[in-house]
Amino acid sequence: MKSIHRILLLVVFTIWVGGFTFYAAVVVPIGTEILESSRSQGFITQRVTVVLNWIGAFTLILVCSDFFLHVRNRSGRINRVLLVTIIVIGALWLVLMAVHPLMDSLLEPEHDFVKDDQRFYQLHRLYLWASSIQWLGCWVWLGCIVYDSKPGPDITDDRPRHHRV
Repeated sequence: MKSIHRILLLVVFTIWVGGFTFYAAVVVPIGTEILESSRSQGFITQRVTVVLNWIGAFTLILVCSDFFLHVRNRSGRINRVLLVTIIVIGALWLVLMAVHPLMDSLLEPEHDFVKDDQRFYQLHRLYLWASSIQWLGCWVWLGCIVYDSKPGPDITDDRPRHHRV
């Protein structure tokens, strides 16, 4: 059960963080170039980030359950780092979920119009900082999981062991 849970977690984590990374690094610059407008690209991003945020919610549920499933198998130090990281990632997810509708209320996609450019810019800047710090937190979390992974015994290898003295 723990193995299936961990595999599902890593798949969903990869979709969430990898999707965010690919979208930010590849899709946004190409979309902006093709559309010849960062504003038009922004209206696409508005819809994409809703999906990414909900994938993030599911990922965070799995991250939290994974923490408790494996808490006894890890050192106290790794558990503390993981717990702080999970709290930071979760708190930033809440910030993103709170700020997104505020930004949405300033947009009129059908007219390619932003009602209050200055307010939108402030909120967008907060959103970018929160998502960037969250992204870094996700890599810290993954680093802890990888660092703490211990390979299990090879039960298919039944050769006798010879130890040198």
